[in-house]
Formats: sequence, structure tokens, C-alpha cells
Amino acid sequence: MTFDLILIGFGNVGRRFAALLDERRDQLADSHGVTTRIVGIATRHGRVYSARGVDHSAFAATCGYLKDAAGI
Repeated sequence: MTFDLILIGFGNVGRRFAALLDERRDQLADSHGVTTRIVGIATRHGRVYSARGVDHSAFAATCGYLKDAAGI
């Protein structure tokens, strides 16, 4: 089963959540039969949507989030 996700906000919690989804992708699929895809992100700095999925790292860089995301 695939879950399409839209994140509202992409601060520390949203960025870490997206990173955890990437890190645990195989474990979620093996243990629970679940795949996830971030299809949208909306913040006060911008928004992006694609039914095929969005590149959350590129969105973070475009919106300037990476300058203070050292640990993420």
C-alpha cells in the first residue's frame, strides 16, 4: 500500500520526518508492506506538488532551509 503525503510546514520536524521516511523506506516496506511518497510540501516560503512525488531535498535547498539544517 502506498501512502501519498503532503507536508504542511517544513521546519525542523518536517525535514526530519522526510529524512526518516527515506532512511526507513526498506524497513517500512518489509515490516508493514507500506511505501510512502511525499507528493506535496506547503510552507510560508513556497509550495510544491507533483503526483509523482517531490524531491524534498531540492525544495529545502530552493527555499533556503539547508543553511541551518546541519544535522538533518
